[in-house]
Amino acid sequence: MTDALATYEPKSDSVWVKFKDGDAVKLRVLTLDPVIVEKEWPNSPGKIDTKYAFTVWNWTENKPMVWQVGSGLLKRLTSIHRDEDFDPLNKVDIKVTATGEMLERRYEVDVMPKPQEMTPDMLKEAQGVVLEDLLTDNRGRMSRYNETIDADQTSGYDKAKKAAKNLKKPDVVIDEMGDEPINLNDIPF
Repeated sequence: MTDALATYEPKSDSVWVKFKDGDAVKLRVLTLDPVIVEKEWPNSPGKIDTKYAFTVWNWTENKPMVWQVGSGLLKRLTSIHRDEDFDPLNKVDIKVTATGEMLERRYEVDVMPKPQEMTPDMLKEAQGVVLEDLLTDNRGRMSRYNETIDADQTSGYDKAKKAAKNLKKPDVVIDEMGDEPINLNDIPF
């Protein structure tokens, strides 16, 4: 009998950024237009889990990788990018520290005071990370996703008008009730 587990070595050449409880990872976010990935929760039909995928340079491992974040981390990255005290997100280095496990995991994101220099070779290597190819079930880039949503949005009035046209019921005429006040005690319920 073959014992494959005795000789198995976990792959360390993964393209996905992984965090361990308490460890800090130093990153440079290279993507300013992340790819959106939506998946349905396995035990909650209809509930969608949305992630945003970025190409990053992982200074800790010295290679380009993919970092998927939820809406909380996206808000933090957006606030760093828009903060006038910092350079744009793709020009600063951040340190991400994860604490806790599974559903209790929390991330702390700090901007490093001095960014490291990206070489042309590093940038070329990072261009080889094609998010759309790695995330085949993606919804596209954030910029295009928002354009699609905006184009599909219709005012409530227009939706109601369209629904009313589709009803095909005859008009109902309501008799005049007069100007007399209504006595609630006369209503049979």
